[in-house]
Amino acid sequence: MNTRGSEWKKWDLHVHTPDTKMENNYKIRDIPKDYIKITKEKYANYIKGDANALEDKDFLWLYWIDIIHNSDVEVIGVTDYFSLNQYTNAMKYYDLYLNINNIRAQKNINRKIFFPNMELRAPHTVNRSHKYINFHFIF
Repeated sequence: MNTRGSEWKKWDLHVHTPDTKMENNYKIRDIPKDYIKITKEKYANYIKGDANALEDKDFLWLYWIDIIHNSDVEVIGVTDYFSLNQYTNAMKYYDLYLNINNIRAQKNINRKIFFPNMELRAPHTVNRSHKYINFHFIF
C-alpha cells in the first residue's frame, strides 16, 4: 500500500526507435566512438567471447536504450508505423543492456516500463497545410 500519496511520473508515449519505418534518423556516426569501444568491452565480458558479433544496428539500439535508461522518463511508448516489431526489438535490447551493464543484479534499479505504440497515418490530408492525421494505438 502506498502511504505517500500521489506520485507523478514522467511518460513519453511517442518515441521512435532505430529501424523505424519512416524518418529513421539514427546513424552510427552519431554515436560517440568511446561508447562503442566500451560497449564492445562490456559485451565481450558478458558473453565471455569476441564482441565482433555486434553490428552497427546493435550499437544504435544499445545507445538508444542507454539514453532512455539514464533519462528521467519512467514509461516509454515504443512507436513505429503500422507495426509492433520495434517494441519486440526494444525489449530484446533492453534485456541485453541490463545484462551487459550488470544492472539486473543491482538492487533498487529503476526499470523502465515500455508499451507498444502502433502509429497509423491517414492517407489523406485534412487541412490547408496538408497535414496528415496520425492515429496511435497503445497496447
